[in-house]
Amino acid sequence: MQSSGQITLNMSGYPTSFSGADSMRITIGNTGIPSLIPTTNAMWDFSGINYSGSNYLTQFIGVPLPETFGTPLSMGSGIASYQSIDFNKISSAGYAVDADSISYQYISLTPLTAGATDSLIFPNQINHYNSPETVIPFPATMGTTWSNNFSYADNFFLTVGMLSLSHAASQFKYTFSETDTVVGWGQMRVKNIDGTHSGYMDVLQVKRILNRVDSFFLNGSPASSILLTLFGVTQGQSNSYFQYRFYRANEITPLVAVIYSSSAFATPDSAYIHIQRLANTTSVNSISISDNVGIYPNPANGNILWLELPSIQNVSWSYELINIFGQKIVAGTLPLSSNKASLQFSIPGNLPNGTYYLGLKNNGQQVAIKQLEIRK
Repeated sequence: MQSSGQITLNMSGYPTSFSGADSMRITIGNTGIPSLIPTTNAMWDFSGINYSGSNYLTQFIGVPLPETFGTPLSMGSGIASYQSIDFNKISSAGYAVDADSISYQYISLTPLTAGATDSLIFPNQINHYNSPETVIPFPATMGTTWSNNFSYADNFFLTVGMLSLSHAASQFKYTFSETDTVVGWGQMRVKNIDGTHSGYMDVLQVKRILNRVDSFFLNGSPASSILLTLFGVTQGQSNSYFQYRFYRANEITPLVAVIYSSSAFATPDSAYIHIQRLANTTSVNSISISDNVGIYPNPANGNILWLELPSIQNVSWSYELINIFGQKIVAGTLPLSSNKASLQFSIPGNLPNGTYYLGLKNNGQQVAIKQLEIRK
């Protein structure tokens, strides 16, 4: 086991750009989650947890800093749930989130209202926060405390025939207040996907308390009680969230995020585990495959690309091309199974100029996402 020491999170330890995807697993209940009472020089062992059957979340479509396109979120509630993606940035002040992006989404309300054409329609949009949310300030070490107060609104069009609403301009508005404190430090090991355990890694323990207030607006005014009842929501509905987050140096995703249902932080509900770039049992960090993947020409001026893939035995490769709104343009398999090689690759010839992301998987696991510029 490597010697333990308190780490400090600061700008110098982070890359100048993010390229890759962070995959997380969620535990089945709280079995195997150790005691997390804040302390110093702790040894936290998550090797006895039970994972759910598949990856829960893939984060961070990499683009050059200062902005990173990442973190899919589930917003709204019930049948009105929709997906958004945060814009994240890093600077000498810290790692922060300052906007959310929504790709076009059509949500049928027929199961709720029985109206055949009743719907929520979210157009493509990017909505900036009124103030950035600091996720990790720099420097961050034992005793560091920070807070956030921010709000933003997501826009959609609402059609409900029985209320004579047709494509009515609407908003879900969110107001957040949050406090974070580094309350402990130590070392942690987690369970690998294959059931073995990682090596121990230095982490900071952050206590996070967040409150979110949701509001529903129609044509610029608060929605009527009839609409609120229809959707089963309350105007100004308030929800609180409680977590212990454990951060490694040089990583923007917590190694572990443990969820609690109350401010007592007594009994955990579940945990999310970051399953990439883990230390092995001799405490040597794994190497990201993303660093060994090449794509050229980039920028591309046609529909023919070349991929250079690393030497990894007994794997199958697949890909997907994604636009800046997170929409999948095309996907398929690559006829390469081992040995480092260059592979000719075709993309649709009718794509408009702009920024895209090429995601690569081997054996079904996301290992790299490369930014691709198309300029014809």
